[in-house]
Amino acid sequence: QERALAQGKTMVGEANPLAVAKLEEMANMEPRYERNMAKLCSFFARGECNRGANCPFRHEMPRDRNDPMAKQNTKNRFYGTSDPVANRILGRQRRKEEEVKKEDEDGYDKARATLYLRFQGDAPYPTLTEPDIRDKFYSFGEIVSVRIQADKGQAFVEYTQPDATELAIASMNRKEMLGRNLYVKWARAPKRGETAAGPKRGEEDASAQQGAHVAVKPMAPPGGISKAPIPKAFTAVRPPAHVAAIAAARRQK
Repeated sequence: QERALAQGKTMVGEANPLAVAKLEEMANMEPRYERNMAKLCSFFARGECNRGANCPFRHEMPRDRNDPMAKQNTKNRFYGTSDPVANRILGRQRRKEEEVKKEDEDGYDKARATLYLRFQGDAPYPTLTEPDIRDKFYSFGEIVSVRIQADKGQAFVEYTQPDATELAIASMNRKEMLGRNLYVKWARAPKRGETAAGPKRGEEDASAQQGAHVAVKPMAPPGGISKAPIPKAFTAVRPPAHVAAIAAARRQK
């Protein structure tokens, strides 16, 4: 190990980019101003502080001793053992993944290698262009196509491999693009047996079964049926004499 360090090599392997992106997504990047607040007043907790508003410490009750967040120390945080903060972050991530899994089981399937992105917030949205999207998303894998809906501030990016899509989602979700934060997730494929403008499965079979018993009403000609009186020249056409004689003989039989 000392020889490797002397040669400028590390014993740690290369980090998985997907794992790094997920850790960055889980991280809370918002500032925590409560760290700069004054410490708790121990005399106030015992009911013995007589300074009142002049006390430089906070007059708040400490955490419950049974609360896991009350048992923190630097050593556990450094080595990642019995770390209540890490357990809370991982638990929040598990609940989030379970909610996403439950939504996916609600009749929709994920697209194989397509992601969906949109700008957070309300319109008007920045103008989305294909070069802007490719410039932000090309580093995660080969892009097959980009479909943009500029009026809605959203787009669909299709990759050749699902791994590239997953890496792009983990890396670009909540990141900034054109001055606005992005919301990136898996695109949803339509239900099986259903197209964008076609009937649902079951309705097509039911209509086919009813077609054998229901008479089809003829369609009206373009412009509707005219109600004008028929000219007299076309009201009746008398058949020839031999045709009328044959029809009369058939009626008598």
